[in-house]
Amino acid sequence: MLGAVRHAHQFLLYRSPFADRMRVMAIDLRRLRHVVEVARAEGITPAAHTLHITQSALTRSIADVEAEVGVELFQRLPRGVRVTDAGRTFVEKAQRILADADELIASISEMKTLKSGILRMGIAPAAYRNFVGDGIAAFASSHPGIAIEVYHDSVHNLAPRVVVGELDLVIAPLRQLERWSELSVLRIADFHCIMLLRPDHPLASAERVTEADVLSYPAVIPTTMDPMLTDIAQIYARNGLTRFQPRYRVDGFSLVRRLVRATDAYAPIVTLDQEHAYLRREFLVFEDVVRMPSQSLAVAGSGSRGMTPAASGMFEVLRDHFLHTIRE
Repeated sequence: MLGAVRHAHQFLLYRSPFADRMRVMAIDLRRLRHVVEVARAEGITPAAHTLHITQSALTRSIADVEAEVGVELFQRLPRGVRVTDAGRTFVEKAQRILADADELIASISEMKTLKSGILRMGIAPAAYRNFVGDGIAAFASSHPGIAIEVYHDSVHNLAPRVVVGELDLVIAPLRQLERWSELSVLRIADFHCIMLLRPDHPLASAERVTEADVLSYPAVIPTTMDPMLTDIAQIYARNGLTRFQPRYRVDGFSLVRRLVRATDAYAPIVTLDQEHAYLRREFLVFEDVVRMPSQSLAVAGSGSRGMTPAASGMFEVLRDHFLHTIRE
């Protein structure tokens, strides 16, 4: 990218007093700086000292520019130089070009160092924002110059937006993201799938609880489990049960909690907490009764373009956040 920046103002438009048409001249930024500095210093010797080049090299550079534009930019004097009228116009334009180039390079540098820029990210499903919200807030606190936009949708809709560059990254279940060969996928945390039932559920007094026992009751499916509906349907099939059809399908754990406590339904949920201590205080928790495939949370960026500095920074923050959370 910086290579493109260096050549962004490589071509200077200048109206020669000896021509009626605009000529396009290939003059790089280095030689523009040479002309501007000679004009400022009013001499080759002091300008060469400032630019840290030899007088002969600077003299050749100025002569090359004058040959390119077809006019003298400087009048040579016994001591120093004087800018000609054409040279004055040239220098004014060159100063504006150099200022724009310096500003552009500085802005790119700020983006690389996360001092400015924008991060556009998707989360699928929407309820996964509960897992990454603290990490996003931590990133925003550490990088106040970065604007953040978060979009909620399905992986099916978000992944193509990452591929074409509309989004910088997407956070979603690992297995869903791995279906997209155009994405570069990085795992950031492993989930634990458990079943929640009300404390006085009929199964609470059973000596032995099987997978089929749990699945025989109605299901409350949080939207966080949407990516795993196929897995759950296969579990029903292997137990010879009728086609899986959740009784309740809701968004938000607060409603899941109320429905589980008010009915005989069970709720499969994913959590990062291996101990589930806070859930055990409120629910009957079955960890290994229903054998669910492993689930992981992942971040994906474009495989062809790679992650932007802001996206890479977000990944690092989320990974560190989850490592810290799991240790606690």
